Amino acid sequence: MRRLVPVLAGLLILTGCEQTAPMRIEPGWASCADAIPDTTKAMSSDSLDLPPLDDGFTPTAAVVCATAFEMDPDFSQRNFLTEGRTDDIAGLLAALRLPSEHRWGACTAIDHIIPFVVLLDADNRWVRPGTPSDSCGTIREEVRDAVTALKLTPVSKRLIREDLSSGAGKATCAEHWADMVWVRTTTQTGGPNWSTPGTPPLRDGDEVRLCVYTVADSTRGSLMPTGDLDHDGVLTARQWRPIAAKLGAAGPAPTCDAPATRFALLRRADNTGGDTYVELDGCRRVMSQPADGPPRISTAGEDLIALIAAAR
Repeated sequence: MRRLVPVLAGLLILTGCEQTAPMRIEPGWASCADAIPDTTKAMSSDSLDLPPLDDGFTPTAAVVCATAFEMDPDFSQRNFLTEGRTDDIAGLLAALRLPSEHRWGACTAIDHIIPFVVLLDADNRWVRPGTPSDSCGTIREEVRDAVTALKLTPVSKRLIREDLSSGAGKATCAEHWADMVWVRTTTQTGGPNWSTPGTPPLRDGDEVRLCVYTVADSTRGSLMPTGDLDHDGVLTARQWRPIAAKLGAAGPAPTCDAPATRFALLRRADNTGGDTYVELDGCRRVMSQPADGPPRISTAGEDLIALIAAAR
């Protein structure tokens, strides 16, 4: 028994002291394309599993690698890997150095994700720092806000894929599309004039195409939630007129932060514009772009959502 005492004491010491792995310092930053050949990892929450920033590395700049979509009037959509850089990193460093919060309380199923962020030092060495977690085990809001607030100088933009060619775009909806209601309300400040009525981008006499998308779990709640095409088609006049009436009568949208799992995109059948988005769940907002003013954000009522569901 005497021999077991030191052994047990040693085990208690080892199990009671959690060792944190040191950051991995990489030599010579090259580019986002070299650092993340698998571009699906450009937006993720895996930074929660990385070692936190420590005093063994002195950052002087930050590089952000992210995916971005460009939507053309001909309904083609291209997906890019973008790289931006900034030397103004004080706010980011302060957020990264916050402690992780204790897990407690009821939490939603949202897994917040951020772009692939690296820190560089004066010798161009780089690290990818771990991010502190909130009480729900997701990336702390302060970190997400700090990343969004970075004023980046563009470095490069590399085409990942073209989801729909311009020729094909005239016949159908794109296979993938971003929920621009979430993008505009989350990453851009709208101001009070967002609810100012303007000339509706779509009228009840237009021939309108309906595209309905399901948002991928991996991007829901991110800076760029991406939907996969569920179904599409050109609406008949009988289907479109009541939808147009409900869109015109929609009231202002309340503040909300529940990401949608499905959304609809309405635009002219010849793909010449008129984009109007409807969140089919979550915050249930409508966003349209009038020809003579800023985007209009309003509320999608149950009747409007039911009409869109019935138009399949």
